[in-house]
Amino acid sequence: MKRGDRTISAVQWWPVPTSQICRRWNTFAMSADIEELYPWPETGRWLRAVMVMSPDGATVGKDGRSRSLSGRADQQVLHAIRTFSDAILIGAGTFRAERYGPPKVAEKFVAERRSSGLSPAPRLVIVSGTLDLPWDEPVFQEGPQTPIVVTKSDLPESVLAAAAGCEVLQSPGDGLDMKWMVAELAARGLNRIACEGGARLLNSLAESGCVDEWDVSISPHLPSGSVKLIDSRTDDGFVFTRFVRSGPND
Repeated sequence: MKRGDRTISAVQWWPVPTSQICRRWNTFAMSADIEELYPWPETGRWLRAVMVMSPDGATVGKDGRSRSLSGRADQQVLHAIRTFSDAILIGAGTFRAERYGPPKVAEKFVAERRSSGLSPAPRLVIVSGTLDLPWDEPVFQEGPQTPIVVTKSDLPESVLAAAAGCEVLQSPGDGLDMKWMVAELAARGLNRIACEGGARLLNSLAESGCVDEWDVSISPHLPSGSVKLIDSRTDDGFVFTRFVRSGPND
């Protein structure tokens, strides 16, 4: 991968030798070129599962939001992944809890997105089987692109009417077909998909074989307080971490 190149070929997909992963972990999110550490493939569809979790396995904090587990470095990673994505995919529960606004990227990347054939910003895609969404949220009224809403095929017209201002994709058959959804998004030019949860949507995508990459951040925040990472190693495909309870001076 060359400096400034935001994509990478399949044979060079992982740019960092696994023996170096943990050594780079302490400061990589502070890099001015963090986007280059999360490149997208040059061609084809690619769906990334982007999530943060605490050492006890929780994916949301006490307030029911993943943001309360996040921090400066994790937010930098999240925005780096979004920067050259086509779509941000979320479930209805995540949308209700996190209150997403219109997706944006830093102004300095807009021209680079355009030159790469991307729209100025990613498009938001919301998956909801019932369309029980807060339709008065600004994201449905503002921004250059209204969200795409993915739902079931058997909803009555009275329910569908609430999403009249959005592009609605109704999955065929019973339930929500993840493979069909990903193909429909690709047909609209949305090949680089960053799925930000929630857990049910990520599980459905994983079970359907739709996830190409998992970008997982482990947070030091727990409901009972914070912990401190003192060691991280990798072997046999596993990542082994050691966290200890933080003291008053940490």
